[in-house]
Amino acid sequence: MKAAELLGAGSSKSKGVGTRVAEYAETGPYHCADCIHLKKGFKDANGKGRCDEPHMKRDPQVRHDQGLAIVNIEHGCCRFVKPPKKTE
Repeated sequence: MKAAELLGAGSSKSKGVGTRVAEYAETGPYHCADCIHLKKGFKDANGKGRCDEPHMKRDPQVRHDQGLAIVNIEHGCCRFVKPPKKTE
């Protein structure tokens, strides 16, 4: 995906809340804990997780650690949340 496409991702008519690129916020009904982009089994000393979603990795308003976005596991979420597929 081109940088221009990533930067334009958060500027649609249905603009949500949060950061400009990924629309990351810590006030919504969804959370990173249920997303496939969360690095499972990792939590830093502050209880934060890491996210590998491409928009989050490039969002200049989101803090990063070794190229991954730093996220609030229980309260954070972006526009691109993808829950794992249910296996029945």
